[in-house]
Amino acid sequence: MSWLDKFTDRNGSLFARIFIGLLFLVTGLLALQNFAGTSGMIAGKGFPLAGLLAVLIIAMKLGGAAALLLNQRVRLGALALIVFTVLATVFYHLSWDQNVAFLKNLAIIGGLLLVYRDAKN
Repeated sequence: MSWLDKFTDRNGSLFARIFIGLLFLVTGLLALQNFAGTSGMIAGKGFPLAGLLAVLIIAMKLGGAAALLLNQRVRLGALALIVFTVLATVFYHLSWDQNVAFLKNLAIIGGLLLVYRDAKN
């Protein structure tokens, strides 16, 4: 067994939770900091109640990130982030000029599925 196998057996889930959690923590805080811009982007896609949706999105990002980073209710947090990422992918990244963002979101969803699978709580 290589050093990488040993390392990932012991620490792989921890680092996955930290790295993915940081992504959603930072983007959630940025969305909160620029709430008007976040609401405006949602409204620009034609969604009603953009302010309410912005609150929900920020809560999903920050709550999911906290769950992953604090190792509490990880499965629920990962599930919330999966739902958010799937919806963001469908509504914002299906056009040809968004193909890299689309593929990145697929990778994030894949990582979250592994976090969900490996979580004990």
